Amino acid sequence: KGQAWINGFHLGRYWNRGPQRTLYVPAPVLRPGRNELLLLELHATTTGHAQLTDTPDLGPEKP
Repeated sequence: KGQAWINGFHLGRYWNRGPQRTLYVPAPVLRPGRNELLLLELHATTTGHAQLTDTPDLGPEKP
C-alpha cells in the first residue's frame, strides 16, 4: 500500500488488494536515459523491486 511518482509526476496509489494491478506512466513523463521512480511504501513489502512492462495488467475479466 503506497504512492508512486516518476520524475516528480504522481502516478497514483497502489495496494496489493486491488482492484488495479498496474499504474500508467504517460510517455512525456519519461526522460531519455535515467528516470527516477519514488515509492512511498506505507506497509511492509515482500519485494524490493518494481516491474515495468509495456502492457497493462487489469486483473481477471468479470463474467
